[in-house]
Amino acid sequence: MLSKEECYIALNDMYDSTLLSKDDCKGNREILAQLIEEHFNKNTLVKCEKCGKEMPYVLVNKFNYSGSDSFLKYSYNRIGGCVSIVADRNWTGYELSEEEILETIVCPHCGKYPFQSKEIHVYDEVEIVMFPKENKNVD
Repeated sequence: MLSKEECYIALNDMYDSTLLSKDDCKGNREILAQLIEEHFNKNTLVKCEKCGKEMPYVLVNKFNYSGSDSFLKYSYNRIGGCVSIVADRNWTGYELSEEEILETIVCPHCGKYPFQSKEIHVYDEVEIVMFPKENKNVD
């Protein structure tokens, strides 16, 4: 992964080598610079809307292999105005009602569901891995 400085260097090199005028590039450059800043800015942690504290992670309830369940630290991604968590079918909220799901994702500080909005979208995701003939790791 590139450092913040390397991202800015690449951004400047990209705009220095373009055939477009600086005025044409200015708006796009400002947008990209803002995205870089947001990505590397440690102050962009999501705040719990119940207790007001910044959350470096959320706690998600998962089934353990023993059959019990426990809360584990999960990082999240900010995507626009949304917060996304990548979980699997071991998440205890996977097949629960909308009200019950809220008890399975909590703030690490206050132990409550961290958002005022109770809207949650759950998606099934499938990862497909393929091995082309050119891949030297395939026999």
